[in-house]
Amino acid sequence: GEPLAVVPTDLEVGGVPDGTVVETAVRVHNLTGEPATLAYANGSCACAVFPDLPLVVPPGGAADVRVLVTVSGPAGRFRRDGIFR
Repeated sequence: GEPLAVVPTDLEVGGVPDGTVVETAVRVHNLTGEPATLAYANGSCACAVFPDLPLVVPPGGAADVRVLVTVSGPAGRFRRDGIFR
């Protein structure tokens, strides 16, 4: 019942040194009959940047959104949440 679907829901940036910027992407699917404007994305940290926003996803269509993640801290797994508005 959600108007947008984001794939993948989890991003794997791999094992990289502290301070490395990793570019990855998610695909946003618009499940509605109207254009969807992604005005901005908000992450739970300042480590993610979404340089392609704002972006319009056509009705029933999809668009790729680049995510630039700055890796920080000691090696290991970490999880951060992001929200598209």
